Amino acid sequence: TTSDTSTGTAIVGENLPEFTPPTSDIGVLYYYVVISQSASGCENTSDLARVRIEPQPFINQHPQSQELCIESTPNLLSVNINFSLGTPLYQWFEKDEESNVGGTPIAGANQPTFLPPTDVAGEQFYYVVVSFDNSSCGPVVSDPATLKLVPFAELIPIDDFEVCNGDEITGINFSTTNPIMINTFEWTNDNPAIGLAASGLGNIPTFTATNTSGINQTAVITVSSESVFIGNPCGQST
Repeated sequence: TTSDTSTGTAIVGENLPEFTPPTSDIGVLYYYVVISQSASGCENTSDLARVRIEPQPFINQHPQSQELCIESTPNLLSVNINFSLGTPLYQWFEKDEESNVGGTPIAGANQPTFLPPTDVAGEQFYYVVVSFDNSSCGPVVSDPATLKLVPFAELIPIDDFEVCNGDEITGINFSTTNPIMINTFEWTNDNPAIGLAASGLGNIPTFTATNTSGINQTAVITVSSESVFIGNPCGQST
């Protein structure tokens, strides 16, 4: 443990020209060898070799999972590492299952942060491998981060129907293909003479069909929806 060749401790069993120092303990140790010849009584001591053992690098911040609407702006995926030796080299990978092994390397994704694409609905998983040049330490691999992209909500159409004068029409409820979103509806009616207002918000309330004209009356009701997912717009549909 000191940088001299007079106070060392002999290593049991190490009597060959080569010696592989252990690397299990963190710190600095000095090694030297004494070469002696029993016949002549001669002895020679080598120069000191200094061996510094540093802790293995580790990740103290893994990339975080996200769930958002398709074509939204995601947060950067990022990783932070603790290391002592070498220069970190980053490579991000993508995979269609939750694993940090066997992914596809992403071309050009060689920084501590990565902005994932959001143009395809579904789940994708991302992780980063950090290796170190000029060092035998590492590599270290992050946990996989899930990016779940929710598709735009589309209005579910309502079939045409016919009624008679005086019929009570039960309220018409609108819905979208993604009911977990916050969905708002706005509708217009091109023929208020049927007993329904010209426009409204939300679902259509119960009303009584009216036709005193003596001829068939047709009304076209147009509905628009706007959907919000985790505070962000996620589709408009008519």
